[in-house]
Amino acid sequence: MESADFVADLGHLSKMLQWIKKHLRNTTFSSKDSRKIEIALEEALVNIIHYAYGTHLGNITITFSIEIDGSAEWTLVDQGIPFNPLIQNLAIDKLASLEKRKEGGLGILLIHKFMDELHYQRIGNENILSLKKRML
Repeated sequence: MESADFVADLGHLSKMLQWIKKHLRNTTFSSKDSRKIEIALEEALVNIIHYAYGTHLGNITITFSIEIDGSAEWTLVDQGIPFNPLIQNLAIDKLASLEKRKEGGLGILLIHKFMDELHYQRIGNENILSLKKRML
């Protein structure tokens, strides 16, 4: 298991993604699955950056581990406002025009689609989001 702390700011997003890609290279995921994982994690990180801390800066801790069952797990921890992305309404009208669609929600939909397991918990003042993908 490895962890790293990052400033929750879009200016640090590329560092976070580089750290994630470095760990993906040590897995057996195909390039297609690796890209899906990157997209899911980027969406989750951008949501944290935009919404967790409001106008204040905070941190995001990213942890990567290979589980006993052969899956890879990333855990994102922040001390922002409580927010469970897994209970958000995923009913998006895909046929509606862009003008009539509500803003947001597609990122969370992609996270659900690209990852095998998602778990959220609030412990003390921390949001803990775990994203898991099985290696084939």
